[in-house]
Amino acid sequence: MKPQDPAHAGRGRGSNRDFISARATILSSLTALAIAVCAPLSAQQGRDLLTQDELPREEVLVKEAARDIVVQEAGDLSLVDAMSSDPTGVASAATTEYKYDDGTPESHTSIRNAYEQEYAQRFRLPRAGTVTSVTLCFTRPDVDADEVSAVATFYRDSAGRPGTRLAAFRYTIRGLSRNTWACVDLRQGSITQQRLQSGDTWLSVTWPNSSGWVYPEDRNGPGGTRNYWRSRSSSSASWGSWNAETVATAYFIRLGVDHGGGTPPPDPDPEPPPTSGCRPTTTALRFDGGYNVSMCYRTPDGQEGQAKSGVWASSQSGILWFFDRENAEVLVKVLDGCDHNGHRWVFVAPVTTLEFNLWVTGPNGKRWTHTNRQNQTASAKSDTTAFQCSGGGSSAPDLVVSRPSVSNSSPSAGGSFTLRTTVRNQGSGRSAATTLRYYRSSNSTISSSGSQVGTDAVSALSASGSSAESISLRAPSSAGTYYYGACVDSVSSESNTGNNCSSAVRVTVSGGGTSGTTYSVGDVITTLPTGSWFPNVCTGGCSLSGNVKTVNSRGGYIEYGSYRYTCEASSCQIDGRTVTRGTWLETRR
Repeated sequence: MKPQDPAHAGRGRGSNRDFISARATILSSLTALAIAVCAPLSAQQGRDLLTQDELPREEVLVKEAARDIVVQEAGDLSLVDAMSSDPTGVASAATTEYKYDDGTPESHTSIRNAYEQEYAQRFRLPRAGTVTSVTLCFTRPDVDADEVSAVATFYRDSAGRPGTRLAAFRYTIRGLSRNTWACVDLRQGSITQQRLQSGDTWLSVTWPNSSGWVYPEDRNGPGGTRNYWRSRSSSSASWGSWNAETVATAYFIRLGVDHGGGTPPPDPDPEPPPTSGCRPTTTALRFDGGYNVSMCYRTPDGQEGQAKSGVWASSQSGILWFFDRENAEVLVKVLDGCDHNGHRWVFVAPVTTLEFNLWVTGPNGKRWTHTNRQNQTASAKSDTTAFQCSGGGSSAPDLVVSRPSVSNSSPSAGGSFTLRTTVRNQGSGRSAATTLRYYRSSNSTISSSGSQVGTDAVSALSASGSSAESISLRAPSSAGTYYYGACVDSVSSESNTGNNCSSAVRVTVSGGGTSGTTYSVGDVITTLPTGSWFPNVCTGGCSLSGNVKTVNSRGGYIEYGSYRYTCEASSCQIDGRTVTRGTWLETRR
């Protein structure tokens, strides 16, 4: 598969930007095979097939660009279902369809080296209702499998992630052509009798990796939800921990619910879109009271830069530019509203479609942020309670991360170990749910500029509350000394964001060595094939786009055949067999 061209995304035979409801072909005869029975799995087999037992393990999430994957005609797919053919789930006027995507996938995702994979998406229901349809989408790359057996599972919410399983339904989907993607509506059988309560409900899709099918995802749609993924290594193995999705804004999962009449109100508290991956490093504007503005941006081809001032500025407002002083990009104001409501007011008005991350940092280290996704027209943002003036009496949270520990401080190269830490709210106010990010560093300073190796969702914490977190990691392939720690994302009204990162724990990796062949930019890696190839393993913020393979962290690696190719820079890239970024160390596996 080749890199995605947004101008041609989703265009193909029978394409349109709306989801395709696949025409269901109902098989009239019941067979002894369980592949087609649409009923709760617990009822079919007398046990919970999707156990909630979770053992920490490291999965490899691979994302592939969507270009050259076309839309298949709806009528070409068959939904194999041995239940009644009565279309009890046909949408009515009282049905509301919940979706978080724009109908066109930018990429496809899968979990390598797993037996089975599961992707879950949260749906916020304002009222109780009955399911009328579930829409699942699949992409079939150039693989032989003509059908896939998929399970749709409903979960209750538990601290912002999937919790107790409510019900599960199995279907077999057949007839998807190679290099196409399509969606099928599950509107037969007992799934249309499933009752859901108001509030947060999770819906997931599970299928075996042996099919070779992958799942489409949206990266620039409306978003506004949460997504998690996990996998297991065999049919008898426990499921791994849920992992928060950090790239896609939505999976292609939709839910139809009959609320009994009327249209529900919009979500009063939608999730914010993913923030930009760049990091502001330069103070561009300085305002009265010690308030500093910094901003970074990223172009569609991956180039990053820092915003600059110099067009116009005063003691409380200013203009930023990116490429040309004559081309203003953002107006920023930090006004003194202390006499009005006891707070500083922040107003930001960007005029750009670039991805960016803007910070306004107060004198006590508290940070106010505004972000934008790539190719989206940025919106203005205002906040009249952004910073509390000195002397204010309102309570505020203050998150800190305790000193981490590891289960094994001297693992062998590639060996597994567990990193543990605790997030604590030492402030006087309740903190909102947030994300803990784990980092690896070459020195004892832990910050968000290090190599991110994983994330954990942290639930809301009361004052003095805490949450123990852990993650299973694999040691780098090269021997040496490394440092691990974690940083927690700041929350609204946090009194101090300068203490959100932990200290470091030292890990000494033995064995592995560093002997091998080094390749720099322009070198051809002769042990790789001359044609199209796909890695067996890809770690370290790996991204795959056609013949271009990128590893976005030092120590991350690609394995192919008998060799491992380890990134020796902050970011490394291979185009075919030619090194186009960073330095790669080739060693035998």
